[in-house]
Amino acid sequence: MTPTSLDVLVIGAGLSGLTFARLYQQEFPEGALLVLEKSKGLGGRLATRRTDRARFDHGAPFLTPHEKERLGIDGVENARLRSLLTPDGERLACQDGMTGIAKFLARALPIEKETRVHRLERAESFWRADTDSGRSFMAKTVILTAPLPQALSLLEESKIPFPALFGEIRYSMAIVLLFEGEAFPGVPPSNRFKSGPFLSLCDQRWKGISEVPAWVLLVSPERSRTLFEQPEEAIWSSLLPEVREAFPAFSGIKPEIKKWRYSQCENPMEESFGALPDAQGLFLIGDAFHSKIDSSGIERALESAHAFFRVGKSSLLP
Repeated sequence: MTPTSLDVLVIGAGLSGLTFARLYQQEFPEGALLVLEKSKGLGGRLATRRTDRARFDHGAPFLTPHEKERLGIDGVENARLRSLLTPDGERLACQDGMTGIAKFLARALPIEKETRVHRLERAESFWRADTDSGRSFMAKTVILTAPLPQALSLLEESKIPFPALFGEIRYSMAIVLLFEGEAFPGVPPSNRFKSGPFLSLCDQRWKGISEVPAWVLLVSPERSRTLFEQPEEAIWSSLLPEVREAFPAFSGIKPEIKKWRYSQCENPMEESFGALPDAQGLFLIGDAFHSKIDSSGIERALESAHAFFRVGKSSLLP
């Protein structure tokens, strides 16, 4: 099968990948661009779980007004954003769930889901990307946007060297508990905790994304790490006494459990994006970069995509 020829191949349809692809398409509408995503959905940690009546944002819970501005969203009405006052200031919730933002960014972008790249190889002035489905792509420029440990795994599989500093980047883990129903009567709809086994608790109906009470309880990085590899029944058995202690009125509803192995980058690099000295045309962007931004992983991912596009625009010409 003849490989498909491209100007730019973006691997990963998370926030930084979608942001970069959108910038590229707006600047170079004639360019041959493609985004490959290994999973069924879009957005990475812009993740929303849906049941018959409930919705849960179990990844990133909100946007800040500045993050909305950097996303380039064309008005609150189009993006279906709702302004809320949370304990740490004004936040924006997407009424379609946070995956609605990813879908908004992805509109009109050429994206192929459930397509995993397992090997990259330099072929003259192009990169060849081979996928699990047997299809291959040839691109002048390849941009890796997955959490850095996952991107480095692909480089290792492809025998492409990278700076040792990249391997020192660490991510915290996260366990997220999803409760459908009146699980926490009398508890404020939005909560942040400075200590203890939990980081936050939020009612998704209050956010405007769920028809029924639906609560998301985020377990602390320390507690998540100790429990992460255990079976779900064991995780809930360990956390149930702590939930009851923290929330005496807890109704006893059993949650659905979600996990993020790469939740938040703990020690991002100063550089705005990653370039490989011996791999011309291959770059890395995402929340592992731009440490000068003392903010959320969302903002670092956005700024990394913008910075790479701004600096590398001349080399990305179709």
